[in-house]
Amino acid sequence: MHFFYIYGSKYSYNINRTMKFTYLLATALGLGTLFTTQLEAQSMLTPTETHVKKELLAGPFVSYIDNYSTRMWLMVPQGTENIKLHFEDFEEAREFDVFYKVGRVGQYQNNKWHRITSSYLLGEEVPVIVDVQNLQKDKEYNVSIYLDGDLVKEDFTVYMARAHKDDVFFLFGGNLDPFAKDLSILDKMEKTPNDFMLWGGSNLGTPDGHTFQALNNQYKKARKVEALNEFLQSTPQIATWGQEEYASDDLGESYAKKDSAIMAFNLFWPNIPRKVYNYTYDEYGTYGKYDYEDVDVFVLDDQIFKDSKDGISKFGKVQKERFFKDLWGSDASFKIVVANSTFFGDSDHNLAAFSDDYDEFMRRFHKGNFGGLVFLSMNDNGTSEFIEEARDGDYNLTELSVGGIKNGTYSRVRVEGEISTNTRKVILEIYNEDGEILETKRILASELRN
Repeated sequence: MHFFYIYGSKYSYNINRTMKFTYLLATALGLGTLFTTQLEAQSMLTPTETHVKKELLAGPFVSYIDNYSTRMWLMVPQGTENIKLHFEDFEEAREFDVFYKVGRVGQYQNNKWHRITSSYLLGEEVPVIVDVQNLQKDKEYNVSIYLDGDLVKEDFTVYMARAHKDDVFFLFGGNLDPFAKDLSILDKMEKTPNDFMLWGGSNLGTPDGHTFQALNNQYKKARKVEALNEFLQSTPQIATWGQEEYASDDLGESYAKKDSAIMAFNLFWPNIPRKVYNYTYDEYGTYGKYDYEDVDVFVLDDQIFKDSKDGISKFGKVQKERFFKDLWGSDASFKIVVANSTFFGDSDHNLAAFSDDYDEFMRRFHKGNFGGLVFLSMNDNGTSEFIEEARDGDYNLTELSVGGIKNGTYSRVRVEGEISTNTRKVILEIYNEDGEILETKRILASELRN
């Protein structure tokens, strides 16, 4: 059990033992510990050398930020015992600490997943996810990070949600080769004003296999790439996955190692603070709903649920029901639906290739009379394009399908205008590798209604 204390307030946080598996695993695998080899190494040091200064190996970066909380990811050296995040709110001259107590070996011996994870805890690089709560709207926090008392990072800034309706800017891209010789496009993306980055998947290169160990090693290697590490720190990050992060072939829900894939993914992409569905970890996959101002973003998982036999289903019954339930509950001006593969158009991997899903989606979209639907996806032809899907008796569905960072293109979504004057609009922008806008599409909220 872990405890998070926030000094400067009256709160302390106790992570409940009954928390969902993915959250527990992400926390458990972040437990740096003093193993035998570490103890032996320390025993060889003189009394004046017993303390070896720690260093941050990658990160930090934060994921989705709601009105009061976020999750911070960082990678620390094996043997780290205590993490302290020191928050400063200069506006109110308020400061407080968040402590993450690293567990010791044996703490999770009774956990059924320990036999899988224990050998990987002995690695020299340990991914950690720290939940941070009790933050406040409309604040700017400066964060300093300490590992076992050593200051390893300062001047990291966390911007909280605004207390008033405002414009929303976010980047969208994927198909990244993190080991490419030229990653200067990430610098151009960082300089493109944004509130957060949404990754469409396929960002791991080509792992040396898809065992948990192979994926874990590939994620660690990617996170230590300087250009990528710097970009991740520049803005909050949300991600889904593609086939590269999931399996070597298009296996979908029949993939025997899907548990390893989702475990590795959750270690390196913190995404939403907690899962609230009554499903097992492999049933909801990377699905998530995120709200920003009057924009709701629905990130779908087109890997772990997919049943490719005779094109039965791309998204699976459980996820579809969760998605439409969340969609019914949304009153956002714009509802952005995201997946790794295309929804419409001519691709062999689009929604129409799964006729049951296509028919169900189109029927329920129309029956639900949902306004503000916009679609984002990655495509397999390397170019970015706008796709229009016509509907009888309803507004056309617009999709921006992006060719990918390794192909020199990314995109940005802007939502701006006054809600009260009915001028709110979404602007979809396609960028090249030099950070120049190639094409733009503007759609008024009033145009996305029946």
